[in-house]
Amino acid sequence: MKGRHIGLNVQLASGMMAMILMMVLGMYLMNRLFLGGFYLRDKQKALRNAFFEIDAAAADTRLYSSNYKRTLEKLCANSNLSLVIIASNGTVVIASQNENDGMLSQLFDVIFSHGLSDENVLEAAENYTIQIQNDTRQNNEYLVLSGTLSDGNVIMLRSAVQSMEDAALVSNRLLLVVGVAVGIPGMLFAFLFTKRVTKPVYEMNGIAKQMAELNFEAKYRVREHSNELDELGEHLNDLSGRLEQTIGELKQANIDLLADLKIREENEKMRREFLSNVSHELKTPISLIMGYAEGLAEHISDDPKDQQFYLDTIMDEAGRMDKLVKQLLTLNELEFGASDITMERFDLAQMVHGLIITNDILINKNEIKVSFLQESPVFVWGDAFRVEQVVSNYLSNAIHYAKYEKKIEIRMEETDGRIRTHFFNSGDPIDEEQIPFIWDKFYKTDKARSRSYGGSGIGLSIVKAVMESFKQAYGVTNFDNGVDFWFDLDK
Repeated sequence: MKGRHIGLNVQLASGMMAMILMMVLGMYLMNRLFLGGFYLRDKQKALRNAFFEIDAAAADTRLYSSNYKRTLEKLCANSNLSLVIIASNGTVVIASQNENDGMLSQLFDVIFSHGLSDENVLEAAENYTIQIQNDTRQNNEYLVLSGTLSDGNVIMLRSAVQSMEDAALVSNRLLLVVGVAVGIPGMLFAFLFTKRVTKPVYEMNGIAKQMAELNFEAKYRVREHSNELDELGEHLNDLSGRLEQTIGELKQANIDLLADLKIREENEKMRREFLSNVSHELKTPISLIMGYAEGLAEHISDDPKDQQFYLDTIMDEAGRMDKLVKQLLTLNELEFGASDITMERFDLAQMVHGLIITNDILINKNEIKVSFLQESPVFVWGDAFRVEQVVSNYLSNAIHYAKYEKKIEIRMEETDGRIRTHFFNSGDPIDEEQIPFIWDKFYKTDKARSRSYGGSGIGLSIVKAVMESFKQAYGVTNFDNGVDFWFDLDK
């Protein structure tokens, strides 16, 4: 179950205040428990160091000179110590101001061990002892060092214990006051500070929510003095951009997938139509070949002319099948990119003249007049073998569809650095509704007439595949007295 929502700035401010209070309380407890003992050990060290320095001065007789008096006074003042030095005859050699009587009395108590126990002794060395002792005259406890100097004189150093306890008490009181004084403005500062620090986090949280709703318009604004949160904001902006790009790519991929599925369905439809058309195109020649072959095998006629007719029919139909298969293989190579294209510069006019001569028998048989007046060379760029297929198919198409005047006009013209070659044949125009489909495989505008001259409906499909592989234009234009097919090549 989702817990109660508590703002991040409230949590941070509360945490900071709790930390401050814990620190103040910890310092108070540390003072309460350990400050007195620490202060006592520090004073004990000060007494010991003072004794060693005074003993060193006594050893080289500097201690009793007038020049050393100032040093001695400074030493006692810095550590808040009282001092008395007594000669072996009981005479006071050196004493702190106004401390003679009290310290002498305390020194005698030490010497004669009045009211002392081992618990009061803090440190016992060969030539000095440090202990806690009560001054009966002042009813006050002192930390007392008593010992013998190198010159045989007796020394006593002391510091009031009460002053240490008072200092600890004052320190604790001050700490409580400071804790209260710092706590209230500290809470306000902590709230304002955490609100400022967590502002980018709240902003990024809002951006993340919008990203979860696929809204990528909101962007994090980097502050002038940036830190790790601003770097996180920049990374969030990058993530937002990449997510937007990725989702866009996924949507595009989905569209492409749907398009691919549509293309796949269309390809499947085309495959079925292709098989149906190939089956139809092969069915007639195969039936004829089988029929005439069976007739020859069964000796239906012994007349040599009939037998030759049967053989000629079989060869014609076999040739028709061979041409169809070769055209299908060529078209398959072009459509699926399996055929290498070799671009070269060649004379297109010479190629057209050559194909006209090749088709001379068919042209004369159909009593067609071919006009091609281009005598000078016309050099173009292309794959000569594939261009020859285009020219051959255009010329063959023109020969078989030429009617009425029975003329074919072939001409070349230069347009924008390209050579456009036209193949015009007199005859009936193509139905405008059929023009978009004449480039499709097995499409025939006149199926009966196509069959009569052996057309398979693949020639113009080969033209389309070749020209598209060249990335060049091609097309057809209707006229009142005929049809003009054309294609472009770079000069």
